[in-house]
Amino acid sequence: MNLTAFIMILVLGGVGALALFYSLQRRSRKLYPTTSPYTEALSHLVDGELTLAAQKLREAAQQDTSNVNAFVRLGNIYRDTGKVQRAIKIHNELTLRSNLTPAQRWDVYKMLTLDYLKADNVVRALEYLDTLLAQNKKDRWALETKRSLLEQRGDFHGAFEQEKKLQELDGYTKPNRLALIKAQEGIELLRLGKGREARLRFREAIKILPGCAPAYLNWAESYIKENRVQDAVHVWAKFIKAHPARAYLAFKGMESVLFDLGRFGEMEQHYRNVLANQPDNVHAIVALARLLFKMGETTAALDTLKEGLERNPDSLWIRRTLISIYAEMRAMDEVLALTQDVLERVMTADYRFECSVCGRITTEPTWFCPECKSWESYNH
Repeated sequence: MNLTAFIMILVLGGVGALALFYSLQRRSRKLYPTTSPYTEALSHLVDGELTLAAQKLREAAQQDTSNVNAFVRLGNIYRDTGKVQRAIKIHNELTLRSNLTPAQRWDVYKMLTLDYLKADNVVRALEYLDTLLAQNKKDRWALETKRSLLEQRGDFHGAFEQEKKLQELDGYTKPNRLALIKAQEGIELLRLGKGREARLRFREAIKILPGCAPAYLNWAESYIKENRVQDAVHVWAKFIKAHPARAYLAFKGMESVLFDLGRFGEMEQHYRNVLANQPDNVHAIVALARLLFKMGETTAALDTLKEGLERNPDSLWIRRTLISIYAEMRAMDEVLALTQDVLERVMTADYRFECSVCGRITTEPTWFCPECKSWESYNH
């Protein structure tokens, strides 16, 4: 073999070895791939390193523009770090892609909803919520978010419809929530001077929940605004009968109207009707006693309060009313005795120190809390 042939064999052998080496390297990379920028970004997100995560997501997006998740997550980081307009731009550009899967398009629209909420643009957020609900009318997140936004905007008619859909998903009705939303719709109409329309909403609320307090009270208020006092009294009376436990909410307005009309006895009868069903009702006891005192029936007023105190021995409200009546009577011994009783009930004889961290209470001045190990946490 001459020298030239030998050299050619060496060259060809070297080339073959190099080819084999690079082939094995490529195969090794396939079997044991290096960490991708997207994977690194996810790791940074888990660790809360948003700046590094954003950097890696940008790399991932540049390397593979079809990686929708990289763009979505990058936009989310911008939103969470206050760069809302950049988030909107990235997410909005994704909507122009025709090759998004339904799940990807759903995620993009949801992120845009969150972007616009962050930007305080409720109108655009609602537009994207409607887009989401057009794809899935039973999506709970979209329904709850839309209901909340409509309530914030004062659109209680729309909020009512969303609440109905949510309750249909649950398979049972929660009349209290529905009635309150319907009543609030009426309150907004009343505020705009639309009394007749407001009363229609109040009646609807009461139909949903017979004891709906705001519906009754604002229904009566609508009549007062129109100087229809007898109609207002009629509504208050219906409320007291339907909901005696909350009857006191109507006492002030009803009493004021009936006093102006000189119909003291009618108000007294309403109080007594409540007490006939609920003898321990402190509000009715106090209201009746005050009415009797105004009518000059002082003894009856005091007897009512004393009997009420026997039924409610811990009531400060009744004691306060007794003190007020005795003070007007200049019965200072009774005032002093009741005042002393009240003070003993609401105050302790010793100092009480409370830890501002854990709430532990002690009667001794303390600078180191044995419960939560905090220093100087007591209110000395």
